[in-house]
Amino acid sequence: MRTWISVVLVLLGLLFSLGGPSRAAQGPTAEELVHGVDQLLRADSNIMQIEMDVTTPDYQRTDVLKIYMKGEEKALIKLIAPAEGRGTGWLKLGDQLWMYIPSIDQLMKIPPSMMMQSFRGSTFSYDDLVKESSIVRDYTSKIVSSESQDGRIVYLLELDPKPDAPVVYGKILFWVREDFIPVKEEFYAEEGTALKVTNFREIKEMGGRTIPTVWVTTDLLEKHHVTTLVIISAEFDVKIDPQVFTLKYLEDPSKF
Repeated sequence: MRTWISVVLVLLGLLFSLGGPSRAAQGPTAEELVHGVDQLLRADSNIMQIEMDVTTPDYQRTDVLKIYMKGEEKALIKLIAPAEGRGTGWLKLGDQLWMYIPSIDQLMKIPPSMMMQSFRGSTFSYDDLVKESSIVRDYTSKIVSSESQDGRIVYLLELDPKPDAPVVYGKILFWVREDFIPVKEEFYAEEGTALKVTNFREIKEMGGRTIPTVWVTTDLLEKHHVTTLVIISAEFDVKIDPQVFTLKYLEDPSKF
């Protein structure tokens, strides 16, 4: 009996010495969830080929894009198809963004004021594509609620911009699974107007990671404006030649 009591006392002592249940048992923090999503989809570097289907009441178009990203500071996007726009590209270095149009051999700099404008008529902005703002760096996050979906916990996060942060959204609501896979994202203007919503679908393994490979973004201000982004291929944490992130590479129509 005394041995059993001693064991109980030791276990209780360990429990109190550890300060109660571990944080792992309590679940991830909002910051851990946001950082986890960012690392899952961005990594330290990545190369992706994507198909972007743009649907509006007036037209439907499909673009194929090659994307290179390194950290938050460098990104290159080149248009592979359709043929008439092939070689058009965008280069981000820090807070600067350039666009090159091969058909007229013109290089132009896109000012920060244009970051909210539509990227090739899609529901994505330039900011969305090159991530001028960062959900990790520029927003504070908190867990609003959580629920079980298909056997996994899904957290609802509210992201609010930090003071003076260079962001284009006044608030973001973000549904994230416990394994850092994003489920849904809603974007709001500073005055509270809902702008658009993204649903993440077709979760599968790609590039050694389990990620959502189809992102459907619906414009909430323009009826029947939907952009579907399909990830065709992805590589993460890959070595990228520094020459990729240069104006010379951007302006070379043979470089993809």
